[in-house]
Amino acid sequence: VGALQWENVYVFISSTFNDMHAERDYLVKRVFPELSEWCEARKLHLVDIDLRWGVTEADSEKNKRVVEVCLDNIDRCRPFFLCFLGQRRGWIPGTKDISEETFLKFSKLVNYMGASVTEMEIIHALIDPMLNGSIEGLQEQERAFFFLRSPEYLKYVNNQTVRNIYTNEGEVDPEAADEALAHFKDGVVHKSGRPVFYYLALWDNEKSTPELAVAGMAADSDKQGITQGRLTDFTCDGAPLASSVLALLKQAIDERYPDRTDLTNQKVSPLQRELDQQDQFLQLAGEGFIPRTGDFNEISKYVHNDERRPFTLCAAPGLGKTSFLAHFIEELLARNTVMVVYRFVGVSDESWSLHRLLSSIIQELKAAGRIQAPLPVTAGEIKNKFSDLLENAGTNGKLVILIDALNQLDSGLDDLTWLPWLLPPNVKLIFSFKLGETKGDALLQKLERENKAVFELVRPFETPDDRSNLVTQYLSRYLKELDEDNIETIISSQGAANPLFLKVLLSELRVFGSHINLWDLIRFRFGQTPLSAFEAMLARIENDPAYSAVDPNVLVAHIFGWLTHSKNGLSAEELTDLLLKAKITDNRQAANDAVQLLLRQLRPYLARRDGRIDFFYESFYLAARKRYTSAHALAKTDTEWHRNLAEYFEGLSHEAPRYLSEIAYQYSHAGMTQELRSVLLDFRFVELRIHNMDVTAVIEDYNCALLAEAMMDKEDRTAMALIGSALSLASGTLMKDAAQLPTQLFGRLLGFDIPQIRCLLDNTIKYLQQEGRPWLRPLSPCMPSPGGALMRTYSPVANNIGVFRDRERMLVSNKTDGSVKLVEIKTGKIIRNYQLDAIPGGRYMNDFLLLEDENAFAVRLSGALVIIDIDTARTRTIPGFTGSPRRGLYPNLAKGNLLLCHDKTAAENAFRLHVVDTRAGEVIHTFTDGVQSTSVGFVFSADSSRLFIGTDDNRVSVYDAKNEFKLLYQLGMHPKYVTDICLLEDAGLLITKTADNRLCVWRMG
Repeated sequence: VGALQWENVYVFISSTFNDMHAERDYLVKRVFPELSEWCEARKLHLVDIDLRWGVTEADSEKNKRVVEVCLDNIDRCRPFFLCFLGQRRGWIPGTKDISEETFLKFSKLVNYMGASVTEMEIIHALIDPMLNGSIEGLQEQERAFFFLRSPEYLKYVNNQTVRNIYTNEGEVDPEAADEALAHFKDGVVHKSGRPVFYYLALWDNEKSTPELAVAGMAADSDKQGITQGRLTDFTCDGAPLASSVLALLKQAIDERYPDRTDLTNQKVSPLQRELDQQDQFLQLAGEGFIPRTGDFNEISKYVHNDERRPFTLCAAPGLGKTSFLAHFIEELLARNTVMVVYRFVGVSDESWSLHRLLSSIIQELKAAGRIQAPLPVTAGEIKNKFSDLLENAGTNGKLVILIDALNQLDSGLDDLTWLPWLLPPNVKLIFSFKLGETKGDALLQKLERENKAVFELVRPFETPDDRSNLVTQYLSRYLKELDEDNIETIISSQGAANPLFLKVLLSELRVFGSHINLWDLIRFRFGQTPLSAFEAMLARIENDPAYSAVDPNVLVAHIFGWLTHSKNGLSAEELTDLLLKAKITDNRQAANDAVQLLLRQLRPYLARRDGRIDFFYESFYLAARKRYTSAHALAKTDTEWHRNLAEYFEGLSHEAPRYLSEIAYQYSHAGMTQELRSVLLDFRFVELRIHNMDVTAVIEDYNCALLAEAMMDKEDRTAMALIGSALSLASGTLMKDAAQLPTQLFGRLLGFDIPQIRCLLDNTIKYLQQEGRPWLRPLSPCMPSPGGALMRTYSPVANNIGVFRDRERMLVSNKTDGSVKLVEIKTGKIIRNYQLDAIPGGRYMNDFLLLEDENAFAVRLSGALVIIDIDTARTRTIPGFTGSPRRGLYPNLAKGNLLLCHDKTAAENAFRLHVVDTRAGEVIHTFTDGVQSTSVGFVFSADSSRLFIGTDDNRVSVYDAKNEFKLLYQLGMHPKYVTDICLLEDAGLLITKTADNRLCVWRMG
């Protein structure tokens, strides 16, 4: 699988233009999106060539290159050729319409003057290539198919101007034109040896063909008449035309690429499925980026230098950081000099959750033979060991890991404790996140301030040349060109600095059916921002002809109304069920086809989350939400959309994970107060929610009940807040053993005489009795209750704590299991566990000291002082310690990068006090005389120039910290030894506390 490279498959669409707008539109929007998805499963990129506006006005009128462009593109698309013919022969170019260069290039063209352009295309493709010489192996390679439209629809076309478009009746000699067309079909098409199919179309006077108006087919006074009516309901051999075209092209592509068929027949592992989904997205994302000079200088330099910090790529929304990374990844893979592991968050089933993302990365490394050790399984273990596993992977060669859009993770930018800020040798880590939001901007500032990462900002497309290059290269992939005036209109617009705006605009132009009025379309339809461009895209899809049984105007409004109000996206099956429930159709197959057709058209802008569809771009989400809550005729209020979803989810099994995940969220935002109260007072729901997710998920549900939209009264809000707080207090216990839920609820809530709480407790008793489950039921309040000063408890033994200056995190030591844990204060969540018993002597750790300026902590172990990095968990042992911490010797004070620590050697019965430079990792001075055998007070001056120590002669000794710690002076006798020292330097005073609890105030010398 890995050896196969992506290839382009070009399909040329040949037909007359103005009478075939409906068919071409049908192919572009109904057939090719499905075929494209099918091709991608075979690592093939489908490119459909529809030249309705692919020839520039200059080439058409001034340069006379229409025929040349058509014939050139046929050759580029070989061997796939799809031809549609109706009742109109089409334009017949004269000698004056074709340039001399074209005749020179296609020397046989002169033999076919008098033929229509469509006839020339067919002759060149199949019968007699017009280039000098022939195309070798043409007959064996060619895969061409003809579809001839039956004329029955003409019985219902009464407007003569319209008939002139669909037939030869408007020609100078209609009979001669009909005869020539019939002769060509019988004499050339049928004798070409290629399959010929007849298809039927219905004429619908209620629909319109707006392409004819913009194509300038009639005066303004007659445009309404020209556009009224459209060909619809295409069928071939009694089945939808799409089925026939898809079957033929799929077979032809399989025959042309037989080695690709095996890809879809293989039973793939979950890891391979994840890699395939990521690979498919890589192709889509890389397509949207046009590299500029210097774009990859910094990131390329990082990959090849000795930098040990991660590389961070940041950008404002829509500036193309994902396409930037995708293009860079493709370059790395092409060089094949390092192992590359990449993930785009949110585009595959396993990439939206941090746990599953990291798990899939280490599984890939394991499968590649880069990791030999057994892999951790739980979320906590994976995060804690991620850095060590990368170190293991780096020992077998250079490794580059790239992760795009950390802000798209389910935990957002809130949980980055797994990131190793000091990378192992041979390992490079590149990650990106979006700017323009509080958390992203704050993270960038933190990284800059703390110098934790190399970072780069994606540049906008500021220069006209860059923008023009992007437009031209994007369209060239589809063999299309724009006139200079149209390009200038695009690149001079305010939104053109944003690649996402250009991507949406150009993608929309690609499916537009006419050349003549592109200027107005470009100038007025898309606005100036990605949001306005997405709005225009939605409006266009709403008004597209219906290629399914569901009116697109109704379909788009409902699909995106529901998606914008879901909690974490919706699956295609859920969207199908919602269409049926809303009675938009009663045919499940029709509903599913409509959903799939719509999602395929918009796939580049959508994310995948565990089988669910969600928005990949925030601006798309905002555009859809705005449109379907205000601007659209079928718009509903936020409350109404949430009610739709709530009523759908409550119809699922109440044990279903999707019910448990969405129901409280939907009830609260729909203002369904009674239903929300009922579910949150149901013990079974609470227990299942914890088992399916964790206790924090159900706490979020209770927080939803406090939103204004939930419309709960004061008593309800009080009860929900108390229950949520009780669960927060119990979170440490429940994370270890969810079976303790009933005991925790009773122990913490039994003292509240509130009807809602009594209801929850009564439901608990009733449910457990029905289940026959034994449990310890407190008969009175026996645990700290919510609503008091206590917010939560921390269940493991806590011997000592160190609180960070941000007051959001703390370190907690537990000498029972020999660990120090990094804990989020607000939630009690264990962010990281540092297991010290793996370090020699670590089982006898007595205490630790937080060294926040060093982003580390120190632990005094048996015979050693160890500094542990908080981000990477890497250890540094400070030499020079011999004593045992079990005799009460532990770090006592840190000032800047200096740390003081007692040391005792039992054999010598000698006490020492070491001064340690934690940055240099060495003991810089040792006090051996006069050091007390018990813990003593000591403190540095504010400028770290002097050190004050209580010594065993009951004095305070003052040392010069800048001059080898020479004794400066001593402060007088105390009745007992000094235990604490406080400096009031501004007042020139020093306060001491002695072992007999006396205070002394001294004037400093």
